[in-house]
Amino acid sequence: MPESDIFDISSPFETDSKITKIEYHSYTPYTTSFNNNDEIRISIQQTDVYPYLNESFIYLEGQVSDAGKVKLTNNGFSYLFEQIRLEINGIEVDSTRVLPVRTPENYNCYENAGWIFKNSSNPANSNVEFSACIPLKYWLGLFEDFKKILRLNALKVITSGSTNSGKVVLNKIVWKVPHITVDDEERLKLLKLIVKEKTLFIPFRSFETFEYPELGTTKKVVWNLKTASKLEKPRFIIIGLQKGRKNSLEKDCSIFDHCNITNVKVFLNSIAYPYDNLNLDFTKNNFTLLYDMYISFQVSYYEKNIRNPILSPSTFLSNAPIVVIDTSKQNDSATASSVDVQLEIEASESLTEWSQTPRGFPETTWGDWLHFTAGISYTARGPYSLKLFSSSLKNGAKCPIFILLELVVKIVNSIRGKALKRRLFRELMDEVDCHYGDLLLHSNVRWISKGKVLHRFKELLPQIQIFLQKLIFFMKN
Repeated sequence: MPESDIFDISSPFETDSKITKIEYHSYTPYTTSFNNNDEIRISIQQTDVYPYLNESFIYLEGQVSDAGKVKLTNNGFSYLFEQIRLEINGIEVDSTRVLPVRTPENYNCYENAGWIFKNSSNPANSNVEFSACIPLKYWLGLFEDFKKILRLNALKVITSGSTNSGKVVLNKIVWKVPHITVDDEERLKLLKLIVKEKTLFIPFRSFETFEYPELGTTKKVVWNLKTASKLEKPRFIIIGLQKGRKNSLEKDCSIFDHCNITNVKVFLNSIAYPYDNLNLDFTKNNFTLLYDMYISFQVSYYEKNIRNPILSPSTFLSNAPIVVIDTSKQNDSATASSVDVQLEIEASESLTEWSQTPRGFPETTWGDWLHFTAGISYTARGPYSLKLFSSSLKNGAKCPIFILLELVVKIVNSIRGKALKRRLFRELMDEVDCHYGDLLLHSNVRWISKGKVLHRFKELLPQIQIFLQKLIFFMKN
């Protein structure tokens, strides 16, 4: 304790009472059918609540048929689902698939979520019934990275049942979401944001899974994963290989195989990660570089100078010899508009019958923007909208859509910029009994808000034409 704190005996007692109550509310699916390939939708339609998505979780209840013949594998409850999507006002914000491999990098799921990797009891009771609580931050990047409340018009989580669930029967699925109640002072601040139509910027990291079902008979595989935009460059790539485990109920799908790989590289355009060759040799237990890459992931991804891996070197070798490649250090000022992601794998033996599942962590998605309009409505997903509203073509000329937007912005600013013009325009709105009272204006109209501005402009185009004609006639006379 600093000496200044010791002698500050007159300091008042302070307590934080901004949050007056936290309650978990239950939301159930529209359907009660949880069979293979069924789509399960769970919605929040309330607009006067403040959900805290980071701590929300999925609660499951079910039973295992033929308990003597069936045993849940590690992270087995996640194998009951194929993919998950998050929608806000009908717009898909985040999604991922192959949920069981969402967190192989550090095995940080808890036993309560079905993680029975080591030193844990069987989650099922003597009646082969089970229950589990799976935090959604283990499945979706937005739930993990965005640690703030939201006021939403419509929030929806959509999951799809696995195509091969075996002898496991789901009886109940509930989305448990904490609702935050605040004091009057904080509520007033939040209401002011809504009135001002404040634009919220929500960065988060999204997860993508790619599968290569058959690597062929060669000892070297080159795989062109994808072409990513500059805003969606991968920051971490995790590769796991398996042999004969896909869709097999007899084998443990939570276990990865080393496949006698000797070297792995990821190329972002022409830049290789890692720079040096790994020179692995599993026959001689030469895998320490691979393990060091695994334990370094925790420091880089969570930005904490602590290395506390769940897996020991021996357990890592036998159960999860995954390859974790950190590509987060990149030249963001590069002029390239796209990034080609290529993966190279070399092995000492033929890769026949091996399948590959790389997990990509794209760059923090500066792209899920929420715009306050009497609550919050989802405006645009950044990377895709940025492509649509790119200001220039390859030859340097401006895109027609961008020219149109510039013209719209000038007209809107001209009408809204002067008090007299604005008053006359609003009087015209009243005369024609328009349900809109004014044009939308942003002090710095960027691509994130042009969607709303352009939509309102289109709706009021007849009134704008009449107003401009009257204004021109008035100026001439």
